[in-house]
Amino acid sequence: MILQGNLSELKVPDILQLANMAGETCLINFMNKDGEKGRVVLIDGNLIYAKTDSLEGDEAVYEIAIWLEGHFKVGEIDHSYPKNVKSNLTSVLMEAARRLDEWRVLSRKIPSLAYYPVLIENPKTKHTMNTSELQIIRYIDGKTNIREISKKSGLTPFVVAKLIYGLVVNNLVMLSKFPYEVKTLNTEEEKSEKDLLDKSPLYKKILALKDVARNFTVSVPGFSDKIESEFLKSLAKLKENPMDKKIVIDFANHILFSLAKIEGKEFSKKLSMEFKEILKSKSTKK
Repeated sequence: MILQGNLSELKVPDILQLANMAGETCLINFMNKDGEKGRVVLIDGNLIYAKTDSLEGDEAVYEIAIWLEGHFKVGEIDHSYPKNVKSNLTSVLMEAARRLDEWRVLSRKIPSLAYYPVLIENPKTKHTMNTSELQIIRYIDGKTNIREISKKSGLTPFVVAKLIYGLVVNNLVMLSKFPYEVKTLNTEEEKSEKDLLDKSPLYKKILALKDVARNFTVSVPGFSDKIESEFLKSLAKLKENPMDKKIVIDFANHILFSLAKIEGKEFSKKLSMEFKEILKSKSTKK
């Protein structure tokens, strides 16, 4: 049997099936692209033990099965392991393959369980959340990633990912590669923001542009960080020149240009149309 390899070339269900067919007695160590570790033990080709950083038994196998990137290494059993996998290998492989197929769909919106869900301010969509979604929404604070939400909620990472996927699709949540810092203002900053709001109607427009951009690019991993960075730069300029329309237009152009480089001109063109409506309006409510 292959002693080590890349998970992008050989998937976990295939590795386990090969070990079973060869009647292997071995320990297989796994590590995914985020540094999460897992191990599986087989005796005479039969799966008896599985563990990840947060799961054990059958669920640990299913967790490892959805790791699309990373590596594995087959070695000798280093000590005795208790049997914690309850299902037989055939059942485990069928369920692992099913979850892997489902994860390929989820991963289009959720690149990794290490991403941080962030609630979208003033979402346009009207979506009635079910009981399960309401159960995890309280853990979404921009500083807790999907895997950490799993630990806090008591749900498996796979279940949490499915719930987050639904919230992302319904434009209630966006994902950030890094912890999303919710901006808090001290007294001086609050006064400065209020003064700017009173002095510059352009401030309302740039806020509206930011909100529309965040909602529109919810499926583009990490783009919310780009928007926030450009917004803060533009805000600093607007404080110095409250009536300079070019600052607002430049902000819109920076976002559209960056988005076109990632997703293509056709995708960014749709956002451009929404931007035009905001820019040509006389006033924007906030």
